[in-house]
Amino acid sequence: MAKAESKHDSDFSGRLKLLRTRRSMNVAEFAKLIKVSPAAIWHWENKGTVPRTTTIELIAEVLGVSRSYLETGRQSNGEALNGENRDGEIRAISITGIKLSLEELVRAIEAKGFVVSISTRN
Repeated sequence: MAKAESKHDSDFSGRLKLLRTRRSMNVAEFAKLIKVSPAAIWHWENKGTVPRTTTIELIAEVLGVSRSYLETGRQSNGEALNGENRDGEIRAISITGIKLSLEELVRAIEAKGFVVSISTRN
């Protein structure tokens, strides 16, 4: 883990923690998804260290944002976050390597304390 470099916005750690917690993931769950130790995530969120480029790409994929957003706080095209609208509402979450049926996904979301409602388009 390298110390944050000038090309990274100083609030990488804040964005990482905010995105992770908005998605109701604790450190252990998140670490398992991106195949790192919980200690590595603690260092990224609290000590200003920055993961390797390949790990940043995986983090971005899992959190549903661009690598550019994680590194700079802005999308490369200046648009709102991929996976969130401008109000911070989550539209999509990408989790690599996990296949869930719709029923399993709904149960997992409900287990985090959310109310899920599914309806057909009219």
